[in-house]
Amino acid sequence: MTTSAKSHQFEVKVEEHGSISISVEVLAPESYADIVKRRSPGTKFHPAVGDKRAIDVSYKDLLILTKFKGEGLGPLAQAVDARLDGMLQSAIDQSGFQGKQGETVLLNLESAALGSGNARKILVVGLGKRELYGQFVWCGLVSTIMSEAAELSAEHILLGLNDLPEGDEWLTASQLASVLRCRVRQYLSKEVERGRLKKIRLIVSREKQEDVESGLAELEPLCIVCSNPYL
Repeated sequence: MTTSAKSHQFEVKVEEHGSISISVEVLAPESYADIVKRRSPGTKFHPAVGDKRAIDVSYKDLLILTKFKGEGLGPLAQAVDARLDGMLQSAIDQSGFQGKQGETVLLNLESAALGSGNARKILVVGLGKRELYGQFVWCGLVSTIMSEAAELSAEHILLGLNDLPEGDEWLTASQLASVLRCRVRQYLSKEVERGRLKKIRLIVSREKQEDVESGLAELEPLCIVCSNPYL
């Protein structure tokens, strides 16, 4: 069974300010656990499905997961937490993280001797209350992610979109991707410290891959004026 696939890359470039590439990678629910490695010393890592790991992850990646306020972890984050024997949930509980909009909690896998074959760090970002989720919240989330990546000197962002709601009452997958590209372009246009970030890898379901790629192909800015206080 094929559980992963890679798309072509999209480049967001601003003259004299550099560029950031964005790729879309499919990860099926049965392979969510492959996004991290967890094994006892001397034992071999076993993929969740089949004989090959469904996704390539390295120390260059900063893994980004999301959480709504007042709710538990979504399926992707749950799979990561299970593979890590509850380390992610423990970090959330110990920090007092509630999932408020823009709130973050960081789990350092490298310091836990789990750096090999893993993202160096996992960042969980709060989305606030589900009923308030929409374009402004997602826009603010992207801004938070970019700022945190610069502060943590991340080269690649590995952003899981699988736990985000989508549809007519929220944001479609295409709209979500369009907002992401728009925000990345605005970010590159600003005279701010951008650290070492070169690439954003989006993790999506196979059903949403085409829609996300369609949104990334949107070149025009989406908003003339934005009143989001979290930007």
